[in-house]
Amino acid sequence: PELAARAAAHGWTLHIGRDGRTFYYHAASNTSTWEKPDVLKTAEEIANSTPWTEYKNAKGRVYWHNKYTGQSVWHEPEEVRAKREGRIPPPAILPPPQLQPPPAMPAPGMLPAP
Repeated sequence: PELAARAAAHGWTLHIGRDGRTFYYHAASNTSTWEKPDVLKTAEEIANSTPWTEYKNAKGRVYWHNKYTGQSVWHEPEEVRAKREGRIPPPAILPPPQLQPPPAMPAPGMLPAP
């Protein structure tokens, strides 16, 4: 109820997908997302700078999902626990580097003279 009220105050509505997961919809921007929008996150969720996000399945059981590796686990990952406890977490699994496209070729006749 509290989350739904906060969501409505920011123009978001909560919905349940066929798989039981919650998703968020923002009518003004016609945007939907599985990830909780930042304006709806708790201070603890905002402080979680790890790639792990906590979810609940249709039966209410908590699980964690790593947005970079795609891995899901039932236990709280060590990175999250260390962050919550104020310990230094182990190195995070970083997303793969984004490859940059090659520079565009100049149009014919635009090359500098040799």
